[in-house]
Parts: sequence; structure tokens; C-alpha cells
Amino acid sequence: STFCRIVIRQKTEDLQEVESYGTELVNNAEAKIVKLQNQLKAKETMIEDLQHGGTGRDARYLRDEIRTLESENDRLKRELKELNIEVSSSRENIEKAVNDYMECKAANRRLEGDNDQLRKDILDLKNQMEAQREALMIKRDGDEGRLLKTTSKSRAKQSS
Repeated sequence: STFCRIVIRQKTEDLQEVESYGTELVNNAEAKIVKLQNQLKAKETMIEDLQHGGTGRDARYLRDEIRTLESENDRLKRELKELNIEVSSSRENIEKAVNDYMECKAANRRLEGDNDQLRKDILDLKNQMEAQREALMIKRDGDEGRLLKTTSKSRAKQSS
């Protein structure tokens, strides 16, 4: 039982550590998502501004800048999509770890109950065995006493 408590305590600490790490991972990813969304909006705004003001000598520069911004915009969208997938996966892993822990804890409670019942059964069997041993000892002592009396009487008759 002490061993079980130690294992449960260790598993609880492990779960808390995993949950803490997972929460930190999710929070960091969500913060990065917000940052990327803001960057994406800023880039989209810059693209729109450049598209509306792109005439004359600066047209070539503006087209190059638009391509660069659109490329970066696409990269940010891909990164945002990957982070969303990572956050979703992390949440699922945390949820699975919590469910596994709860199942283990319930199984442990059942096993402790079974263990307690087995201990009671063993104690009952020990008591029954002891009672039978005592009954046999009493019977044997009684049989030996009768045998001694019978033997003494036989010797007494033979002497006379």
C-alpha cells in the first residue's frame, strides 16, 4: 500500500509536470499565433497601400516590395497553420494524459479495495486454521490422556 501511494504520488507529479509543460506550450503557441496574425495583418495592409500608390518611377520598387511582402505573408500563413495544428495536438495529448491518469487512479482504488479484501480473507483463513489446530491439539491431548490411562490400567492388571 505504501508502494502504491509512492507510485501514485510520482505519477501525480509527472502528470502535473506534463500538464504544466503542455499548458506552457499551448500558451506560447497561442501567443505566437497572435503575434503572427498581427504581423500578417500589417503585411496585408502594406500590400494594399503599395498597390494603391504604385505608379510612376517607384512602380518597379513597389512591385518587388509587393512580391516580397506577399511571399512573407504566405510564409506567415503556413507558420500560423502549423502552430494551430501543434496547439491542437498538444491539447489532445494533455487531455489524453489526464484521462490516462484518471483511469490509473480509478484502477488503483479498485486494486486497493481488492487488496484489502484479500488481506481480510487471509486473516480469516489464519484464524480458521488456528482454531482447527487448537481443536486438533485438544483432541490429541485427550486421546493421549486416554491412551495413558488405558496403558496404566493394563499394566496394573498384568502386575496383579
